[in-house]
Amino acid sequence: MDWMKRLFNRLHVLLFRVSRGRVGGTLLGFDILLLSTRGRRSGRVRTTPVVYFRDPSGVFVIAADAGAARHPGWYHNLRTDPRCHVTLVGGKHTTQARIVTGEEREALYGVFRERASELAEQYEQKTSRVFPVVHFALPDAVSAPRPVHVQSMDSG
Repeated sequence: MDWMKRLFNRLHVLLFRVSRGRVGGTLLGFDILLLSTRGRRSGRVRTTPVVYFRDPSGVFVIAADAGAARHPGWYHNLRTDPRCHVTLVGGKHTTQARIVTGEEREALYGVFRERASELAEQYEQKTSRVFPVVHFALPDAVSAPRPVHVQSMDSG
């Protein structure tokens, strides 16, 4: 099963990059970013598609790994080296990960539970671990809510 997950992730990353996010920029109604971290043991750059949520100062992700018993590898990589690249539909950004704690973590996790309640419930039922919340500061234009564009067929 692990090989299927790795294969799916590699295909997702490839499609996202080739299409600049038109394919793979969303999955099941959730926005997806590509998170590139440096492997804590190998030193190699690893890229993973991750569901993300916007806030006024950037974006945040939940290190849920679909409710796995352990934190995802990218989370451990970021604890070792918080420098990373975040690729959104609008482009690639170099940033630093910040692991959110305390009241801020609870507030952002509450946003996750509100916007993705079914996903949160599924993940929480699979494990008793507390899911870390990781924030990435991004330029204002990137972190602002993405506008919805409607294009008519005759607009060119």
